[in-house]
Amino acid sequence: MEISACGRYCNECETFNNGCHGCYHTRKEKLMTHEENMCPIYRCVMDKYESRICSKCPQLPCENFFRCIDPSFTDTRNIIDIEKRVSILKSLK
Repeated sequence: MEISACGRYCNECETFNNGCHGCYHTRKEKLMTHEENMCPIYRCVMDKYESRICSKCPQLPCENFFRCIDPSFTDTRNIIDIEKRVSILKSLK
């Protein structure tokens, strides 16, 4: 099971296979077409740290995590989701 840059398991993400083919595939597509609308979390980790996931970022969770929340979630559920993903990422260090 692949983990996205933000700590989600791709197969558990509502966006995956619903317009998103995963961070790594999306990055390749966007670079090839020069589009700039890729996930800001993934763009940050690739550009700043040349990494595929945020596990080693000293600012984890950064402001991008709080900007990229699921609008269908309550504030509490979004916080819980971010905490879960951060926990997953920190376990990968």
